[in-house]
Amino acid sequence: LGKTLQSVSFCNFLFAEQGLLGPFLVIAPLSTLGHWAREFETWTEMNAIVYHGNVDSRRVIQEYEWGFPGRKDLHKWHVLITTYETILQESSKLRPISWEAVIVDEAHRLKNRSSRLVDELKM
Repeated sequence: LGKTLQSVSFCNFLFAEQGLLGPFLVIAPLSTLGHWAREFETWTEMNAIVYHGNVDSRRVIQEYEWGFPGRKDLHKWHVLITTYETILQESSKLRPISWEAVIVDEAHRLKNRSSRLVDELKM
């Protein structure tokens, strides 16, 4: 199996076998977001959304895809797929979420332990 499918299978195991409904966070390069979304759609019953785009696009996702009125602790999705850049831009929105698991694609970007991205991932 490829690394992406192994990670998707791990999340699905936590979801289907362990009863952990998420949320799960996938941080990946922009060019792979669609691939990640397709893998979750193909191999799991989990609702995965891609959280990326300009400020207005992200606002629409927050308004219509994010959660239920009056329930900030309950999300409409199980998996949030986003980019490193979006993590940096949206840290105030993403940091308070209690993630069941965080998957970092291309984790070599985290080698510099003093980078802002590493700081933001210390959720």
